Amino acid sequence: MSYIGNPPVNGVFRKLDTIAASFNGSTTSFNLTSGGAAVTPGLTTNLIISLGGIIQEPNTAYTVAGSVISFTAAPPAGTTFWGIQLGDVGLASTPNQAAMTTQVFTATAGQTTFTVAGGYTAGQIQVLRNGVQLVVGVDVTATNGTTFVLTNAATAGDTLVAILYTSFIVANAVAKSGDTMTGNLNITGGTLQVGGNQAVNGPAFSAYRSTTQTGITSSAFTKVQLTSEYFDTANCFDSSTNYRFTPNVAGYYQISGILYITGTGLSAGGSFLYKNGSLFSYGSYTSVTGQTIGVVCPISNLIYMNGTTDYIEMYGIGTVTSGTVTFGTNDTLCQFSASMIRGA
Repeated sequence: MSYIGNPPVNGVFRKLDTIAASFNGSTTSFNLTSGGAAVTPGLTTNLIISLGGIIQEPNTAYTVAGSVISFTAAPPAGTTFWGIQLGDVGLASTPNQAAMTTQVFTATAGQTTFTVAGGYTAGQIQVLRNGVQLVVGVDVTATNGTTFVLTNAATAGDTLVAILYTSFIVANAVAKSGDTMTGNLNITGGTLQVGGNQAVNGPAFSAYRSTTQTGITSSAFTKVQLTSEYFDTANCFDSSTNYRFTPNVAGYYQISGILYITGTGLSAGGSFLYKNGSLFSYGSYTSVTGQTIGVVCPISNLIYMNGTTDYIEMYGIGTVTSGTVTFGTNDTLCQFSASMIRGA
């Protein structure tokens, strides 16, 4: 919820530690603590302060900045002090469930001490007795991190509820806009969106064939069988059966390949991309005369893949005067790779 002006500061009721021993008639500012832990009331009106048995008027007799209280007039030595920190009355806090746990106790007759399993942090515990919240420091003492002690002994059957909080550290939060962070951001079970588009961290692979692929029929479109991999980040390339790339994340993929084609009396050679079993795009197609060395046919295209059923394969074709066509000669002349460059 948004607020105009100062937002409410929801919290528990706590009795403040006495600061009377520091009164000397000249000092006006003092640190506020409860159970030895610093207290930050937020608003001056979130405190009830008594000096010498007289309730002081907030913002007139005293002000608060952080965990420091400043009096308009320095309290004389020997002045008594007590103070209560208030939560905002009538406002309901909704703490993160991960930051709050509860433990329930059933009292025996005369019981005053209750042990909290796993302990607690002083200043971050509330205690309810039969549904009524107790004031920490007045009705109950909770300072040692292990037990809380009632001022007035319980009656048999009383229900005590300890509400335990853990700190939410704002310094560890990332701002909604304009913030930076270091280290890795790990997302499980979802995708990271940037400007409405999925951030690039999709599948990528690079495959090759280190030996020749022989016995290929002249002038026939033939799939290149890439049997080895440099890398395959998401196991989306099949290098053993179908020799195809089936990415599991929808997006736009840069597809690249290179194919060396040779054969007796080679007159033409080319490389192609097939999508879902059909010709999708041409690469380099070269016509030669009586070629005895072979031709190198690169191919590249940017292709959308749906992340489920779409797959891509590299094909080649060679035309020879006699015999069969051969693909590849080593891994540098028979490669196929892809990488997602933008989410869907």
